[in-house]
Amino acid sequence: MSLPPTLPTHNATYSSAEYWEQRFETEPEYEWFRGYEAFRHLVERDVPRNARILVLGCGNSLMSEDMHLLSGYTHIQSTDLSAVVVERMQRRAQEKQLPPSLAWSVADMTALPFEDGAFDAVVEKGSLDCFLTVVRDPWRVEAPVAALIQSVLRESHRVLKPDGCLISITFSAPHFRAPLLRGGGAFTWRVKHETFGEEWPYFFYTCRCGLKALDEVEAEEATATVRASWLRHRGARAGCRLAATFCNVLTAPHSPSSSR
Repeated sequence: MSLPPTLPTHNATYSSAEYWEQRFETEPEYEWFRGYEAFRHLVERDVPRNARILVLGCGNSLMSEDMHLLSGYTHIQSTDLSAVVVERMQRRAQEKQLPPSLAWSVADMTALPFEDGAFDAVVEKGSLDCFLTVVRDPWRVEAPVAALIQSVLRESHRVLKPDGCLISITFSAPHFRAPLLRGGGAFTWRVKHETFGEEWPYFFYTCRCGLKALDEVEAEEATATVRASWLRHRGARAGCRLAATFCNVLTAPHSPSSSR
């Protein structure tokens, strides 16, 4: 079965700006990691209604629109590197008669065109994951990719108010994502996470400024502990599968159909 024309044949293609320009030409909308309603309760808890919000890599997601219509947020600046999708979302906003305080603009998330401390909250949903699609080993992110991620985090940290919050929504588990978000203790935020979604858990990270960041050594030790636990769990699961397979072989009925 061939893939739809909007889907790449290799994950690394998601890191290509050209891919997104072509995809946005024909795709009206798409939601990564569930729509806003799935994690609405978490956003409303952490972000006050009068907050000035910056959305990174908004794409053709309806998250910004839904944050206004469902939760009453009125100051949302949505950005994307693609001029194609920004123009499309601007037209949609006009058609829906959304207030001008909901704006879309072209911006590079590694060099944001906003003043220091301009926002109460920065939200990214799947944008960092695009950079990481070229990584082969999630435990060892290559230096060029790590530098890009840190550029995004530094810019997010810069445009946040002293008590602001970065929200990162992803399928990447804490032992992979949390060390990147901590940035080796370079930021003034404390990283926490929660999950949402029933059939498949997604992760909702909050990086709250003004709270002392975890000590870098402590963070590394915590990550090493989690990794060791994960490897033991994976080994145990593999052992259980092997034992189950062995039992199935011993108890399988000896018939022509089962012995083929």
